[in-house]
Amino acid sequence: MLLYSCLSLGSDELDSAFKRRSIMISSSNQSCNHFVVWLAETRNQQTRGLMYVKSLPKNTGMLFIYPNSNIRAMWMKNTFISLDMIFIDENGIVSSIEKNTEPQSLKTIRSEKPIKYVLELAGGKTDQIKLIEGDHIYW
Repeated sequence: MLLYSCLSLGSDELDSAFKRRSIMISSSNQSCNHFVVWLAETRNQQTRGLMYVKSLPKNTGMLFIYPNSNIRAMWMKNTFISLDMIFIDENGIVSSIEKNTEPQSLKTIRSEKPIKYVLELAGGKTDQIKLIEGDHIYW
């Protein structure tokens, strides 16, 4: 993989709690899309996620990084914006996508296969960039 260098939360609050990294998404329409993402690496960061965030700046998101591949479950509790959840295997390949999740829902959203990463982008973004299963994420 390539590496490029409660209250309503804004990007300043996220910046103080999470590291940020650049990622590139190579989508099915043969385009590359650049995003800056906050990294959820620890259990506490993963539990917090994007809860209480009311908007995401353009081309931002959150990348959840797990220590191993497994079936992963997410939910939208206290998340006020719709998200696209991209489930990614250990090789950076998109395994499955849950589009336009329902804000504040307690419904469990699971990966279909064992994955190591979950990328959350603003709802509708995966359709906009034409991202599909089998596409690559680079960071």
